[in-house]
Amino acid sequence: MNRLKSKMFILIILMLFFNNISLNNSVTGAEIINVKIDGSGDYTSIQNAVNAASEGSTIMIYNGTYSENLIINKSLIIKGEDKINTFINADRGIAFDIKSNDIEISGLTILNAD
Repeated sequence: MNRLKSKMFILIILMLFFNNISLNNSVTGAEIINVKIDGSGDYTSIQNAVNAASEGSTIMIYNGTYSENLIINKSLIIKGEDKINTFINADRGIAFDIKSNDIEISGLTILNAD
């Protein structure tokens, strides 16, 4: 009888452990979204990628010039492939209107921003 109780206890602990791992992964929803101006990525627009991203996701922006004025309303990591060849042209507007905490932006060159 004690063996059965021990096995049941171990089974319950394992089920709780694996259920917790699965739940944590689905709650965070963090993903990597690729933005490529040539259409070979997930999106061609940075703003569309931001809109589709879950909290904590990484948006990888590949080389090119993106003419956008971005509104960032969630915690994200935004990375350019190469600051020498990855540009955001704000066209005399605001390049990033940040309305959230925990934003990390790197590897980009901003052009024509006010």
